[in-house]
Amino acid sequence: MTGDDRTLERLEEWTAEEAETEPLVAFLRELMEVQSRFRWQGKGWGPTSKPTLQAKLDREKRLDQGEPLLEFEDFDLDWDVVEEGLNSTSSVFARHADLFAQEPIEPVVGPGDVRRLARGWLRGTLDMEMSVYGLAVLTLTLNPFFAGYRSSLDMEFEQERWLQGRCPVCGGEPDLAYLDEERGARWLVCSRCDTEWLFQRMRCPFCNTTDHTRLSHFADESSPYRTDVCEVCGGYLKTIDRRQEEGSATAVGLERLLTLDLDAHAQAAGYR
Repeated sequence: MTGDDRTLERLEEWTAEEAETEPLVAFLRELMEVQSRFRWQGKGWGPTSKPTLQAKLDREKRLDQGEPLLEFEDFDLDWDVVEEGLNSTSSVFARHADLFAQEPIEPVVGPGDVRRLARGWLRGTLDMEMSVYGLAVLTLTLNPFFAGYRSSLDMEFEQERWLQGRCPVCGGEPDLAYLDEERGARWLVCSRCDTEWLFQRMRCPFCNTTDHTRLSHFADESSPYRTDVCEVCGGYLKTIDRRQEEGSATAVGLERLLTLDLDAHAQAAGYR
């Protein structure tokens, strides 16, 4: 059973348990189908050869210098296909507009704009340019492309070479974290390419403060979800405690969608 199959199974179970969630589940199912359709499938969008020894040494050097392994220009994507993915994702949101507080406006842009927006998205510079809705549509469109392209490459690295709060592969910021079942170690998940990497428990990934008096979290003891917040920079990070989860872990993409209420509460409290 693939990750997508497990996620769809989880959605079906959710609908059976709580009938009122059916409209939301229908939205999530459609969104997943679009993301699955546009996810990397090894159809010539990127390199397929294994890296040479020199390439591996160059990567180790980049990590040791605090530089991510890939730059935006390294993501060799078909931008016409990305534009098609953006329009499909926008259409899903438009069909389920009643789920949102305001009527969404479908962002239809040309290939040149898609590439420009993708560059800003990867570098985290679009917050002031786009609405919350537009940024959500762009993120849900681009993540499968960037995550799929990254997974097509041999991007393995030694965890101890990278102790930063941004992604070691693409330089993106994390939007999720989890505490593993074995030791409760903290893993960050890249919002751009889904790379996971180890990070200190009592350190803010956004400003690097280790002042425990300024780091806290909001949690419901009956739930595996919590929101870590930093009073120094105002950042927040949704965190899943795998030790409290029942059954197998949920796919990252679905976790992002199932925890949108945590984003809303954190942002309403002034965190970003």
